[in-house]
Amino acid sequence: MIEIQRYAGRQANVNSYLLSDAENVTVVDLLRNSSEAEELADHVEAGTRKLAGIFITHGHPDHYLGLNVFRRRFPDVPVNVASAEIRDDIIGFSQWMESVGWLEEEPGMKVRSDDNPDGFDYPGVIQVLDQPVLKLPLAASSIKVRSYYASSECGQMTTLCIPETTRPSSIRSPL
Repeated sequence: MIEIQRYAGRQANVNSYLLSDAENVTVVDLLRNSSEAEELADHVEAGTRKLAGIFITHGHPDHYLGLNVFRRRFPDVPVNVASAEIRDDIIGFSQWMESVGWLEEEPGMKVRSDDNPDGFDYPGVIQVLDQPVLKLPLAASSIKVRSYYASSECGQMTTLCIPETTRPSSIRSPL
């Protein structure tokens, strides 16, 4: 059985979700800023389950700006998206935010380039799933991943279908 826990961020009511089996956890989306991502990383480290993966649902920054924090603190944990289009959306949005100065408060998320060799290596870090499933090592069921074109919030979205779960619980990030 897969347990779902909602981790409520403070800025703009953005959430992360922790999907767990008895020993492992996958974090879905990484909040809107590094300070809240640090708190989420503290929560994951304080838990009894090992971080097995990170999954980003779509290319809006409120779902991935915590990547630098998690990459620094959990360097060997894979970061996945459902499609190449979502990875491209993340890279494109980050390039645009940098061009208009929106990443000045998140310098660790500026895109790696010839001019910024210490920037975040989005293409090297974010991997596209080779199959439309997420699997927690001890869970009997796989999490089905569906990527699709969305004409509303962004170009590409992902939904996750978890066949067997416990009732979701919530945690509010510390104030």
